[in-house]
Amino acid sequence: MSNMNDAAGLRAPYGRSRSQYQTEYEPATGTIWGYINPKGTACFCLGLLKDIGEHDRAPQENGGRVEVEG
Repeated sequence: MSNMNDAAGLRAPYGRSRSQYQTEYEPATGTIWGYINPKGTACFCLGLLKDIGEHDRAPQENGGRVEVEG
């Protein structure tokens, strides 16, 4: 885990809200952090796999750009 998360405003939410796979973008290092946020009982299910796949395709579809907060 990055200590940069301790400073306010250095990470921004990125990706779909209410997804089972929550992400944050850290512009100082160009890093996208991913966290599993299960709905209901924690398990690796098809819904979570779909959310991760959608997230991982987005940078390629956007030419490597990350759009954060517009």
